Formats: sequence, structure tokens, C-alpha cells
Amino acid sequence: MLNQICKKCICGLIIIAFISAFTACTNNKKITPVDKNIAVNSEKSSNELLESSQDTSKNNNLRLDSWVGDYIFTEYINSKDYTKFYEVFISKENNDYNAKIKIHDEGAGVYSYIQAKINEDKNCIDFIFLSYLPGEDNTNKPYSLGDNLLSFTKTDTGISTHWGKIVPSNENNKADGTYFKIQERSGGYIGHWYTSLPDTGGNSTTIEIKDMSNMSVSFHLYFCRTYYYDGTNIKLENNIAKFVDNGDYKTSGTIEFVNNSIIVTIEKTDLPILKPGKTVFNYKVSEFKAVHITPNYGATEVDLGQGIEIDFGRRIYSTTYATATIRKANVENGSDNGHVEMKVKIKGNKLIFLPDYDKMKSFNEVIEAGQRYELTIGEGQYSDDVGNINNELVLEFTTKK
Repeated sequence: MLNQICKKCICGLIIIAFISAFTACTNNKKITPVDKNIAVNSEKSSNELLESSQDTSKNNNLRLDSWVGDYIFTEYINSKDYTKFYEVFISKENNDYNAKIKIHDEGAGVYSYIQAKINEDKNCIDFIFLSYLPGEDNTNKPYSLGDNLLSFTKTDTGISTHWGKIVPSNENNKADGTYFKIQERSGGYIGHWYTSLPDTGGNSTTIEIKDMSNMSVSFHLYFCRTYYYDGTNIKLENNIAKFVDNGDYKTSGTIEFVNNSIIVTIEKTDLPILKPGKTVFNYKVSEFKAVHITPNYGATEVDLGQGIEIDFGRRIYSTTYATATIRKANVENGSDNGHVEMKVKIKGNKLIFLPDYDKMKSFNEVIEAGQRYELTIGEGQYSDDVGNINNELVLEFTTKK
């Protein structure tokens, strides 16, 4: 009897243990899918957030891509009979967007070349001042870091401008409105063209075609000064563009595009060194950059007595009388901007600059210790065997203390 009771108890315990184990397994099975769902949903949410972030970045890039281009506003100053130019250049390189703004007021002697940051919000972009692009041409520096220079907004009628720190000269242009127009781009005749090698002289030694389309053309002609003609007001008909300069020198004529050359005909001019006549530009040239510079840009503890060496990787020739100066960086032009006269030598592929102590002595110039200087080589000052020209080069460095 006792044995039977013990057997029944043992059986009962086994049944209870089996039920408990079965219940635990069932509960585990119920929990597991819930855990998986949580993990999957969590991963899905994370991916959605990442995709959303990428989409937002992609959309921002797409919007900024639509702004890439060159914009120009030409303002005629009635009281002084000359034109003031405002140019905005927006470019993209390696997914970075770059903005440069050029203001040229020849009548007032004002020239500003600016690096700006772009702030974008849907169909509007703001240009925020970062710095003045280095070079001796910056005769006007009224802007400071963070200044809102101007803003563009796309409208049904074109590009609307809201002026900030940059303000037009004419009172009628100071209100917000449509001023800037985009200049059409083309692979056609963009680049530099020469009658022959750059140092041969003539009515015109070089021409730069900035932009060209089947409707308009924009170009620079270099004589003793630079002429600007924007593609908005000069129409191209039958491959011929007519231009009229109503400024000081009253120059007018035509520019004609043919298969392998460009023909510029000056019809009349008051420019002293220019004569009426035809000049044919026979071939297009490209630009080359320095391949190695010593000291490097931004170097410190530089001993100018050791010289500056610039290697272009090709035999070079001077297109003008080779002179050079260095000047204190970020200092206005004038008698106190710390010029230092330099000697220039060409040795094959290289330019070598050394202080010209004789001229420095005559001009009372000194090389200041621990001073930041800049050396500028303008575009087209040097050419290679076939006439290709150098890009503009600016080197900043600090002398040793």
C-alpha cells in the first residue's frame, strides 16, 4: 500500500514537472518571435532614418546643383558714364559647393574678389562672406567674416536678388528685384586664343571667350585694359557678335567665330594704343599649373634669402617683362602695405625669386620677421613652347622670427 502511494506521488511529480517544462517551452516560443520583431523593427527604423538622412542630403545637393553656373549684373552709372559689374560664380567640386563674387567698378577704382559660403533653403540661397581672394587687385575690402552679402531666390520670372552688404550704386537698383542673369555655358570656344605667341604684340595679343551659346557670347579682350561684355546684351547672329563700349574709349566692333579661328574687327576706338582693323586669332590654348612650390603654401619660418622656387613641369617663357614683388597678406594696397622687391629668374621649368636688395634699399623696404606675406603670379604671365599659359598662382607664407 505504501509502495503504491509512493509510486502515485512520484508519477504526480513527474507529471507536474513535465507540465511546467512544457509551459516554459511554450512561453519561450511566444517570446522569441516578439523579440525578433523588436529587433527587425529597430533595424528597419534605423535604416529608415539613415535613408531619410541620405535623401535629405541628396535633395539638398540636387537643389544646389541647380544653382551651379555664372551670374552677371551690369549696372550702368548714368552720372559717370561707365558700367559697374557684379559677377557670381557657383561651382561644384567633389560634392563641395564653391561661390566666388567679383565686383568691378572701374570708374570708382573699386575691385573686390570674394570667397563666399552658400547657405541654402529650398529655392533661396544666401552668400556669406568668408574671405577676400588673394591678389593685388582687391582695392575694396568693406566686408567682414559672416556678413550676408546678398541672396538669390528662384521665381517664375527669373532670379530675384535681395541685397545685403553688397549694394548697387544707383538708387533705383537698391530695391529687391530681378537683376542677375545666368550666362549660358558651352564647350564651343571657351578658352584663350592667340594671334601667335603671347609676346608678339599687335592690336590684340589675347582673347578669352568666357561663355557662348547660339544666342549670346561673353568675352574679354585684352589691350592695355580689360573689356567686359556680358552674354546678356550681346547677341550672336550668324556666328557674329557686335559689341559697343560706351565707356571712356568708345570702342566698337565685331567678333566672328569660324571653324578654327576667331576674328575680331575693331570698327572705331578712342583707345590710344588700339587702331581700327582686323585681328585673327588662330588657335586655342589651355592653362597649366605649378607642379611643385618651395616653400609650400602656408609655410612658416621661411628664410626669404633662400629664395622661392616654382616648378611648372615644362619649359616656360615670360610673356611680359619679368618683375615681382611680395606684399603683406590681407593688407590694403598703398604705401604702407609692406612691398618687398624680388628678382625673377627662369631656369628651364622653374621660376626662382630672390630678394632684390638693391631695390629694397632704394625704396627703404625691409623683410619683417614673423610676417605673413603673399606672392602673386597673374594668369598668362608665363607660357610654354606652344603658347599655353599659367593659371593665376598665389603663395602665402610667414617669414622666420
